[in-house]
Amino acid sequence: MAQSATDTGRRYGYSQDWTDWHSYARFRPAYPASTVKLITDYHRAHSNSLRFAHDIGSGSGVFVPILAEYFQHVHISDSNPTNVSKARQRLGEWYQQNWWKAKFSFSVTAAEEACECGVPGSVDMATLMMSAHWTDVEAMVQSVGQSLAPNGTLAIVQYNPACTVVGNKPVNAVVQDLFQALGEELVRAAGGDKSLTGQRSMPQSNSGLDYVPLPEGTFIQDVTKRIKINVRGRGDGAFVVPGQEERVAPSRVGALHRKYDFAFPDEEADGWRQEVNGPWFRGFISSMEQEGKLQLFEEHFEAIDRKIEDTTAGGMVTIEWTVAILLATKK
Repeated sequence: MAQSATDTGRRYGYSQDWTDWHSYARFRPAYPASTVKLITDYHRAHSNSLRFAHDIGSGSGVFVPILAEYFQHVHISDSNPTNVSKARQRLGEWYQQNWWKAKFSFSVTAAEEACECGVPGSVDMATLMMSAHWTDVEAMVQSVGQSLAPNGTLAIVQYNPACTVVGNKPVNAVVQDLFQALGEELVRAAGGDKSLTGQRSMPQSNSGLDYVPLPEGTFIQDVTKRIKINVRGRGDGAFVVPGQEERVAPSRVGALHRKYDFAFPDEEADGWRQEVNGPWFRGFISSMEQEGKLQLFEEHFEAIDRKIEDTTAGGMVTIEWTVAILLATKK
């Protein structure tokens, strides 16, 4: 008999509140100080205006408290009204303890309509954190470009959900089997989603932000930074979910864009590793909007549990995320 989500949570020692157990913030990697520094140092070098930031495709507003440390006002937008409602509630609670920091505003707005969220040319920084791959990227870039102030910053961050287990090949092998099964399920589900969003998300996610165009008439080309973290010689395949190698969007990297490659223990890569146990993988797969389908992956979860038990003394392994960061400046 397939276990319910609540039963699975109880079995592996997490809260009986399944909503808490599968929360995005608990199982997704946090944006570390090293990445925040890359973004803020870049912005200081080219603009340093800290009046107005726009977090686009914000979800539950995970990145917003970081922006609130720097900017006077942060606008939070998402195309999903449920996400905006969650962000409003979450940030309302945060604001009660941090009222002297940034002011917030909210809207249900698609990334392709980002320019509708404020006066054209008024946004000092626009951020898309794990959301750009869902967009009509050319329309999104055009709209964001219209919204940005001169010398304003576009900052995009994306990581490969198929993390790598470091220093334990047997566990990494079964973990990659899990992610291959996940990729197959995501593609199967997208086959029933005839929208452009459903069809383009996997190829763009697999492309590590290389698919994002930066038109010469809108962005300063020779200050653009395309940063890759923990690629480790894997080239174009570093962001591909296992088994989906054919689903990659075309590269739009400009000839003048500056390319950087960092890997742990470089300070720029600090924070993109973490220690996890076997049950963590269940939580992470759930955070990929698979909480109702965990039974499809149960044999993979059990294989991971066995390998961790057989190969470790403390039941913990180190995972590493492959990350792409795009930083661009409006003309």
